[in-house]
Amino acid sequence: MRFPPVLSAAARRGVNALGTKLYPLVIRAYQAWAKRNMAVPEPSRDNRVFPVTVTAVETVAPRLKRLTLHADQFTEITTRYDEYFGLLIPPAGRRLVLPEATDTNIRAALAAIDEADRPDMRIYTVRSHDREAGEITVDMVTHGHSGPGSSFALDAKPGDVVGYRSRGVSYLPNPGPQLLVADPTALPAVHAIVEQLDDTTRAATTVVAVIDDHDCVEKILPQLQSSLAGLVIIDADEQTANDKLTQWLIGNVTDDLTFAWICAEQSLAATGRRTLVKQLGVEKTNIMFCGYWKRGKARA
Repeated sequence: MRFPPVLSAAARRGVNALGTKLYPLVIRAYQAWAKRNMAVPEPSRDNRVFPVTVTAVETVAPRLKRLTLHADQFTEITTRYDEYFGLLIPPAGRRLVLPEATDTNIRAALAAIDEADRPDMRIYTVRSHDREAGEITVDMVTHGHSGPGSSFALDAKPGDVVGYRSRGVSYLPNPGPQLLVADPTALPAVHAIVEQLDDTTRAATTVVAVIDDHDCVEKILPQLQSSLAGLVIIDADEQTANDKLTQWLIGNVTDDLTFAWICAEQSLAATGRRTLVKQLGVEKTNIMFCGYWKRGKARA
């Protein structure tokens, strides 16, 4: 599962290292904590794992790749909102070896695979899903060859075989005024959410993009912009992003806000939540937040 940034990296590693007997107990305890401290949907109970084939690769922007993945299983499953999944990437030059689909602790299952064949898992959002064709598209923001996910996106070609691990969603449907805050890595999830909203909900939705790359916004959120309550672009780099987001939230969030979804670099997501809760009085349970990656580390 995706853990919010309040869980330290060491804690995440500890949870992921637990055996199959203890893991469900820890996850249930975490879910109970999360329900008291943030907005969370029901966890996914779909643990299926299957191979998928890259059928198309498109360079949408200098730092944005769009991949099309095919599998017969995509004609059977349903996806919704910011549906996210584990992309299992085999080591360079090795065949794909997948863990057992019945394992709920996917990282422990991966750790049991011989190191030479062990896939890396990176989490991505389904941009679009064509059930009839058995395909999904995925937008992948790249940062050079800084990690397995970015390297795979840059080097991917039709015919490559990788793995798909079903995961779940983090967005909760909400009828009132809502705020979606994202950095470039979370903009594909914002697109998926906004595209599936009805007209009334979309018109009550404000998207805040904290970015240093306008191409990502223009390519990921194209025709949807005019139907939103607002699209705010905060130009910021790593040194200024947190302060600029805080300033915008304090100056613009109103009392009628009913839900906030904040997904971005770990410290940015935590800053956004902290500002809403401590300075603006928003209830914790009306906020979903998640650190997609951490500065200085490959995205997990």
